Amino acid sequence: MGEFIYIALGYNRQGGGDEGVVEEYRSIYRYDPARDTYTRVADAPITGCYIASGPYKGKVYAVPGSYREYGFHRDYHWADGALMYDPALDRWTQIHAPRVKKRVFLLTQCSASVVEDGKLWLVGGMAENRTRTVVTEYFDIEKGVFVRGPDIAYGRCGGGIADGVLTIIGGFFVDGAGLGAPALPTWTLETDKHK
Repeated sequence: MGEFIYIALGYNRQGGGDEGVVEEYRSIYRYDPARDTYTRVADAPITGCYIASGPYKGKVYAVPGSYREYGFHRDYHWADGALMYDPALDRWTQIHAPRVKKRVFLLTQCSASVVEDGKLWLVGGMAENRTRTVVTEYFDIEKGVFVRGPDIAYGRCGGGIADGVLTIIGGFFVDGAGLGAPALPTWTLETDKHK
């Protein structure tokens, strides 16, 4: 946002795989590319991992995934709502807004996300049964609510970019053997038709 890059939240998983998380973070850093420096700013009110985020009207909006991730899909606590960071005040605000599906680990882990026309879109991601989801939703920043979007063709995760059209490209889906297989088709979603 502006001249800076913000790095927020996350966790430290020692050993990878099913070893679980040993530490979670509420810390936020602002990176200045011109000076190649990091500055720690105000901590977020909650921890979280698999963050979908984007800037809007001088503030950073973030939708965290699960927190307290001790072991792969064992004792997750499902995050809800959204976060807003105001760099002018160096202050975070927790926005209490129920998600489209709270108890599904989706729309954050490896999801495509972008802010377009005041909406933070989240497309695809991982569901709680370790498959990929077809669900899309967006956080309406002005209204402070989550809204269900149209389903995509099949469960996948990938990257996104928008300019009236959200393009879902790359990423992977889970095949019949439970393995990540490349997602080859590219889809577009005309976000400006979902007011």
